[in-house]
Amino acid sequence: MKKILSVFAAAALLFGFASCSGDLHDQEPLQLPFIIGDMNGDGTDMTSVDGNVSTYTFTYNSNWNAWGNGGGKMAFKPLIVIDGWKTPGWGPATEDAILEVNGEAAIGVQGGGSKNFVATGLVNGKEYTITVTSINNDVSVALTGYVKPAPVEADLSAINATTMAQPNAYIEIKGDAWKNAIVGKYFFNKIGDNYVAVIPFDIPADATNGWNTDHLQAWGKIGVGDNDLVVAADRQFNYSSGELNFVEKDPNNIDIAEIVQNTKGIIKVTADADGCKLEAILY
Repeated sequence: MKKILSVFAAAALLFGFASCSGDLHDQEPLQLPFIIGDMNGDGTDMTSVDGNVSTYTFTYNSNWNAWGNGGGKMAFKPLIVIDGWKTPGWGPATEDAILEVNGEAAIGVQGGGSKNFVATGLVNGKEYTITVTSINNDVSVALTGYVKPAPVEADLSAINATTMAQPNAYIEIKGDAWKNAIVGKYFFNKIGDNYVAVIPFDIPADATNGWNTDHLQAWGKIGVGDNDLVVAADRQFNYSSGELNFVEKDPNNIDIAEIVQNTKGIIKVTADADGCKLEAILY
């Protein structure tokens, strides 16, 4: 009987040591279920948490500046909950880690202090994903998503049909004299041999004219760029006698007597072989 008990004791001792072995022990992965930064100064949930991988997918807003950034940059840290408190304990070791879209990941350590991860090259209204992977007590952080296209070469030596035939040629109107009643970026479309842009306007009945005239004063630019406002080139134009041109002096405002308070219609801009004309059509 003593011999049998000795065998059981030896077996229990063996399994006891085995179950406590560092090689065989299943360790719970470090999970970081929250994120804090320019997007939310109080912290917000990660989009998903799967084991040691957390992701935060977001549509970027260039006005996010809870940590003082914005305009294409977003500082942040992953968060963990300790004793019921969200704790931003993971950050770069010595200096802010700059993340480029679809670039290399950056490493963060526990107790990163005041240093942050900083996402750069973000475009307003575009979607991005931050992926945080825990490695023991450190983290690897990557940024993926939309990348701005490279600027294209553009010729803005004249305003005519040749200029507007360039891909993504546009006219931009700023109606700041009427409290931005006319504001927008409008692309040119080919109609026959010409290129035409149509700009709607609707002047409120109570619009206040900051230029102290009884009709519309506005200004604008001709440019080439994509629809994300990645401008390859732009120039402010001069308006005179219904025509647009580039001149080496201060540009004149668009001055159209027919457009007054409580009027609506379109401004039609036509570029032909000889130049570019602008006319107002009231409804």
